[in-house]
Amino acid sequence: MSDDSIFRAASAYQSLGWTVVAIKPPSKSPASSDWDKTTPKTPVSSLGLTANHNIGILTGDHSNNLIDIDLDADEAPFFAASYLSDATWVFGREGRRVSHLFYYASQKIPTNRMVYSDPTTNGKVIIEIRSHNHQTMVPPSIHPNGEKLEWVVNEVPTTRELEDLKK
Repeated sequence: MSDDSIFRAASAYQSLGWTVVAIKPPSKSPASSDWDKTTPKTPVSSLGLTANHNIGILTGDHSNNLIDIDLDADEAPFFAASYLSDATWVFGREGRRVSHLFYYASQKIPTNRMVYSDPTTNGKVIIEIRSHNHQTMVPPSIHPNGEKLEWVVNEVPTTRELEDLKK
């Protein structure tokens, strides 16, 4: 990326009370070993971002109990359309338009990750729920396969009970 879109996006996410982390291009990995120590008040100028970095959001209580539903399997968006149709922050990339759904949990999140796998395919991950102390790469970052992440819907995230999301 050669413009200031990363910086503008990072500032916008911080204005929502979300914790932004710098991501090494062209990966999904944090650029800093102490990424989990970042707070919503860490100035964007202190994140070590360049126009070529990707950015991520630290989920859980670091970002107002933000939860990311990561739809890993090809069939996962079809399930999400039935069970998670109230998602109001949705992003993806050209190859998978609906990849991530953001929600706010109505209470503090006790765990950092829940994985739902298909037992008939040696544990292929279908859906991953990322919560406390996890990070998710977000738009306008570039996926490792070269596709740009883009918002499909970006209104205020819906608040859900964590137990409802786990069903």
